[in-house]
Amino acid sequence: MNMVLFLALALVCSCWSPEPNNGEFATVISQGPSLVGVVRKDWASQNSIALSWQEPEQPALPVLDYEIKYYEKEHEQLSYSSTRTKTPSVIITGLKPSTRYIFHIRARTSGGYSSYSPKFEYETGDETSDMAADQGQVLVIVTAAVGGFTLLVILTLFFLITGRCQWYIKAKMKSDEKRRTQYQNGHIPFPGIKTYIDPDTYEDPTQAVHEFAKEIDPSRIRIERVIGAGEFGEVCSGRLRTPGKREIPVAIKTLKGGYVERQRRDFLREASIMGQFDHPNIIRLEGVVTKSRPVMIVVEYMENGSLDSFLRKHDGHFTVIQLVGMLRGIASGMKYLSDMGYVHRDLAARNILVNSNLVCKVSDFGLSRVLEDDPEAAYTTSGGKIPIRWTAPEAIAYRKFSSASDAWSYGIVMWEVMSYGERPYWEMSNQDVILSIEEGYRLPAPMGCPVALHQLMLHCWQKERGHRPKFTDIVSFLDKLIRNPSSLLTLVEDIQGLPESPGEVPEYPLFISIGDWLDSIKMSQYKNNFMAAGFTTLDSISTMNIEDIRRIGITLIGHQRRIVSSIQTLRLQLLHVQEKGFHTERGPAQRKAMGLLDKLAGWLGLKKKEVNVLCLGLDNSGKTTIINKLKPSNAQTQDIVPTIGFSIEKFKTSSLCFTVFDMSGQGRYRNLWEHYYREGQAIIFVIDSGDKLRMVVAKEELDTLLNHPDIKHRRMPILFFANKMDLREALSSVKVSQLLCLENIKDKPWHICASDAVKGEGLQEGVDWLQDQIKTMRT
Repeated sequence: MNMVLFLALALVCSCWSPEPNNGEFATVISQGPSLVGVVRKDWASQNSIALSWQEPEQPALPVLDYEIKYYEKEHEQLSYSSTRTKTPSVIITGLKPSTRYIFHIRARTSGGYSSYSPKFEYETGDETSDMAADQGQVLVIVTAAVGGFTLLVILTLFFLITGRCQWYIKAKMKSDEKRRTQYQNGHIPFPGIKTYIDPDTYEDPTQAVHEFAKEIDPSRIRIERVIGAGEFGEVCSGRLRTPGKREIPVAIKTLKGGYVERQRRDFLREASIMGQFDHPNIIRLEGVVTKSRPVMIVVEYMENGSLDSFLRKHDGHFTVIQLVGMLRGIASGMKYLSDMGYVHRDLAARNILVNSNLVCKVSDFGLSRVLEDDPEAAYTTSGGKIPIRWTAPEAIAYRKFSSASDAWSYGIVMWEVMSYGERPYWEMSNQDVILSIEEGYRLPAPMGCPVALHQLMLHCWQKERGHRPKFTDIVSFLDKLIRNPSSLLTLVEDIQGLPESPGEVPEYPLFISIGDWLDSIKMSQYKNNFMAAGFTTLDSISTMNIEDIRRIGITLIGHQRRIVSSIQTLRLQLLHVQEKGFHTERGPAQRKAMGLLDKLAGWLGLKKKEVNVLCLGLDNSGKTTIINKLKPSNAQTQDIVPTIGFSIEKFKTSSLCFTVFDMSGQGRYRNLWEHYYREGQAIIFVIDSGDKLRMVVAKEELDTLLNHPDIKHRRMPILFFANKMDLREALSSVKVSQLLCLENIKDKPWHICASDAVKGEGLQEGVDWLQDQIKTMRT
């Protein structure tokens, strides 16, 4: 078994001051309502909106000008823009197509500003509205030019009316055909409800492409350079000329030559899916080219590429509120997809694209398709490829994909964002990831991650899919965080208790109280037992063992097992939220009890410092017994039970906090705890001196430890316990030293002493040496 022991003497709390508000202040007329009444939208195009309003009737002071404040409805709390005009009308440009905006207007007089008008909500147009506007302008010019030629005007009107009738007839026929096709394919549209239609339900998949994607004339596309490779061919950047002669940047996916019909159908399937979506956080489909070669899918161009690469490139460059804004955008896009009934199945940071304004958009609707030369990306089953590290357990085991499995994946995306693109589960194999998740392991909070965000991650990773939050709830939760930035100040390094959701109203049952926890395992009848015994916080619950459970009056074996199992999972979650410390209140008995490690702290004068000691060794070497002897006397356990699987134990003395990772096996679980190496200042390595056959294995484990990049180049003292010296066949500490080749350790101070963990013999000698070494390091 391998264990990692953390000794935390005190945590350093950091304070954060919000940045000063550098906004512009203006005098506001305190008396009287707004001078601006109803605001009308005169017209709207893709990028502009024209507004007008009535001038105030007989104002007390003449109006000098008007200020118009506006912002996107989706980003109401993030930023806004403003402009001024001296007339009661304005044309606002530089807006996004098909986007809803909120407008407020106030008047300025020599006495200051009036109050803002009520908010007015208007939407910009799409490409068709621009085309209609252009056609209207052309018609006005032509009519004015030929105004004197009555006959020509009559002929022109005649042809226009005739064409309009023909267009109307064709449009009606097309509409009838569309409705007939939908009924034939089992898709009955309901008024006001937009739902996703699976292209695979069409008898002819090509019909789905024509239904949802616009055909683009290839002469309007200019390919500039190759920017990547996809499963079906190259991905290029280029320009698309719109009907208004304006060019916009686009990304172009091409289908490589020599394809078969099935590949063409699969390639265009993504366009059939994308064409059904219209949301600012979903990648926008511009159109397709299917009537010539190469076959192309044209989408909007995202300047910053994939989110994972972008974050790795800009590691540490963003504020927490900026990262939360990115997560909010992704959640908003996923809420839209969920509301439409679409399950993504492959939500990951690599499939999120970022534009120049840091807007994140969900992309890659190819249903978890990956390159064949990426063996770690997905786990292959008879039904296709599954990206293991991002996929919910039920989807891996039973291929049950749902919005709940997308919520699990969203939790992994959150972890990727807060770790700036780190690989989930590090270098663990896919099989180890599956087994670890089954046994209750969840990813720890990245460094500097607010507690509220990691709690949301853990909620997304609930084993029962029905317990995971819906995307509607996630968006609401993140909105509260954005509106209450102070809720993001508590980091995992500083936590003293699990917070409720931001604001005054709790949003999620994130194991905030004893009652929440007991309700979740259907053991609420024992709440009074826990409270009467003094176990009133989740911190204190996480320290309990089976003897404590019996002592508070829980006698049914099945209930004992359920509670102990849940405590083990709770320890994991609490530990990952509190990587660098564990704060609890001590009772009188705890304050009186002193163990060897308390004395170590006293000798070192470390009342305001932190020492982390890694405790490692093979299975059955006696590590658990040694740790038990280091505890305060009232916290020691009489019966030592070997760990099966993965367990974590916590206890606290008068000045120290202990976190013990108890692992069964070395290689399989190493990736779960080796990232704590960088926090260690010393090492305790335990050897079973009576186990001669495994000395070679112990040496290999020691060599692996000493060659780890987080330990190899650091001068860390190593204390070796040649344990079980009471056994007749036990080797001497000198012989153990020779078999482990300890004389080859030149760059780290080390000491070996024989010990009997059961009786506590030899432990004092080792602790004395270790405290001297650490004290030397600190001076």
